[in-house]
Amino acid sequence: MRSHLPVLRIRRRYIAFEVDCEGPVRQSELAAELTLVQTSLWGDKGSSLNKIRLITFNGRFGLLRCAHSRIKETRAALATIYSINGNRAAIRVKGVSGTIKAATEKYIPRLSLSNAENERRRFELEGISGWIIHSRGREIDISPDEKNKTNGSDTRYLGLTSFDLCGGCYYADGTADGVRQGHNVFSPDGRLFQVEYAREAVRRGTTAVGIKAKDGVAVLVDKRITSRLMEPKSIEKIFQIDEHIGAATSGLVADARVLIDRARVESQINRLIYDQPIGVEALAKKICDFKQQYTQYGGVRPFGTALLIVGAEEDRTRLFETDPSGALLEYKATGIGAGRSSVMEVFEEKYKEDLMMDDAIILGLEALNKAAEGKVEAATTEIGIIKLADKQFYKLNEKEVADYVEKMKALLPKGET
Repeated sequence: MRSHLPVLRIRRRYIAFEVDCEGPVRQSELAAELTLVQTSLWGDKGSSLNKIRLITFNGRFGLLRCAHSRIKETRAALATIYSINGNRAAIRVKGVSGTIKAATEKYIPRLSLSNAENERRRFELEGISGWIIHSRGREIDISPDEKNKTNGSDTRYLGLTSFDLCGGCYYADGTADGVRQGHNVFSPDGRLFQVEYAREAVRRGTTAVGIKAKDGVAVLVDKRITSRLMEPKSIEKIFQIDEHIGAATSGLVADARVLIDRARVESQINRLIYDQPIGVEALAKKICDFKQQYTQYGGVRPFGTALLIVGAEEDRTRLFETDPSGALLEYKATGIGAGRSSVMEVFEEKYKEDLMMDDAIILGLEALNKAAEGKVEAATTEIGIIKLADKQFYKLNEKEVADYVEKMKALLPKGET
């Protein structure tokens, strides 16, 4: 065991906050939301400087830690969390302090930090207060309100995300010697938690559907406008890759843009070398190979986005779904994002292989409408199609989308619109 603690040179600040949510909130759920917000702001750049660390949370009041230079960005980021585990939420900052003690006594006195056990001891390091637990010769800074069962040296931390002061790495699995974020190795039970977290980012993303018709293929996305002040046109979830290929995304939009740019480059490389358009399946496999590389190496993370890649070649259309792990599947109709289960229920019940394009688009809108609980509107819906006749990908304009939405709502039983 180390005889001294390392010196952290980055000044820290503690933000006390209160969560107002329609349903119960667990610390792990809130921590997952903070991770997504942090990634959307800074990605993986400056990992030590930009980390937003949830110290403790009791269901209503909580405390998080961030770099002194990131106070403004972090406070603003808290306001962007509008839902937790599907429930509407609002986070209010109570105050900012330099130590846990000052923050809890001044802003949230009812938050308990006194559950020390034999394996824990208090420490202070350049004004930073927390807990240290010793296990297998390592010193790990853990969240004070986590209740962990100890069994000698074989200590396990269930559901714990902890900071290894010796290595400066995060552990993000159920055991003390599991997978390290940034060192994407297998956990003892053979799981890659980084990939599973990336899939969770996709499950929290906007709903996107793809559906093949007899005479073409279509992708549809509910853009999920969260404020009336937003310009719907500024939110783009469907992209053209090549003349005959398009894609819809769900998850982290910034990650999706990187993959779209990569796909466009691969398409142009194929035209320059072979003087012909790239095959839809070949392009999908290239993108999946690129995504898979980011599940193997330290210092990187998987892409937190899934793509629906559609295209036309020869006398048929193709629809592929790509996973953050790099897996690839071809579908006749599928969905990704928050409403995938609802979308698949509709497709399993009503999809037919002889659907024409208009009927396929209306069925896709019906699936989106069910996933969005009847809130699909023309202004928040994006549709891209490819017809076999011309093999050209293009997005429908607002009037065309509005016409399809009206047709879909007219066909729904009364009470479902």
